Amino acid sequence: MTGTSNLTIRNQRYQRWPALTFHLGLFFAFGIGAAVVASYTDSEPWSEVYLIIGTILIIALTCLGIYVPLLSPVRQLKLGENLYISGSDSGRWPPERVQRIEFEPDPAEDYVEGKLPVPMVQVTLAMRYRVRRRLIVSGPDAARLREWAASKGIVVNDPGGHSFPRNAE
Repeated sequence: MTGTSNLTIRNQRYQRWPALTFHLGLFFAFGIGAAVVASYTDSEPWSEVYLIIGTILIIALTCLGIYVPLLSPVRQLKLGENLYISGSDSGRWPPERVQRIEFEPDPAEDYVEGKLPVPMVQVTLAMRYRVRRRLIVSGPDAARLREWAASKGIVVNDPGGHSFPRNAE
């Protein structure tokens, strides 16, 4: 694998709806809360304080929702000199800022009857500043990601050997 070529790793279960649902729920809750507080504004002396506290809470929850890894889905990774993440939280990550890459079995594999034709692997990207991104990739893509990480000196945590190519059994 050459360091200058770009290789694309796709998330096999990219879903955008959790983030959208979370934010729509926040806006709905804020609208109901604001309507209730506004209806008591004339009669309650503390209602303005409640409105301010409620607004701060909604803003804090929205900011928290942006950084929750499960709510920031990764659509695909591009591997080159840097790691490019595409999705709701797109960006370029130099290899020095990637702390480790963890490979685990696909959590949905327990519910599938029989063997899948292509094994799936859950990948967790652990970046600096406690940023975590998860995605489900195919077994061959996991092997390519492990190879790229090793070439960049990134720590790979794969105690189960999920990122190694599997022979047909």
